[in-house]
Amino acid sequence: MVFFTELARQKALEVQWNGVAQELKENIAEEMGLGTQGVSHYMLLAQGLEEALGVPVKNTTPSITTSKLLRTVQSVFNQQPAYVLGATYAIEATSIPELSLIVQLIKWLLEGAMPKDLQYFFNKHLNQWELEHEEGLRTTIAAYIQPEQFREFEAGFLAIMDAMEIWWQELAQEAISSKVTLGMAIAKKH
Repeated sequence: MVFFTELARQKALEVQWNGVAQELKENIAEEMGLGTQGVSHYMLLAQGLEEALGVPVKNTTPSITTSKLLRTVQSVFNQQPAYVLGATYAIEATSIPELSLIVQLIKWLLEGAMPKDLQYFFNKHLNQWELEHEEGLRTTIAAYIQPEQFREFEAGFLAIMDAMEIWWQELAQEAISSKVTLGMAIAKKH
């Protein structure tokens, strides 16, 4: 999502919301490895998932459902600045509940404790990084947004919320479909 954060930073600069642009720049730097010896948060997660689950994650192609979400998000981020910043805030405001769900799913898959590196990734995101990103973005946006921009901000926020809700539902359908397909393939071999 760093790409979308950069688009939001550019939108903030267009309307001279310099504090918001600076906050987003700091978020991007952190996501890209500031504070983690130059290792991006994506790589921390990918390496942790590969180690924990034995599933190749790096350089994988997004599923059809995820590709659809990314196209939707791209279209959202082509809108006006207040709309884009509402969408960006939605991503930050929902990150903790979403990551909490992911932690539960991974613990279920692993039947217990996570490897140390993966636990570090989730602990830092849930207890520090995401809290700071959400608070920083909320605070800086509040300093710039005007009442006449509230509806546009809200529309961007809701657009992302709707897109993510559809994504989660479609991911569940993909998982169910994959399980059925895998089960049929195993049955054919036996």
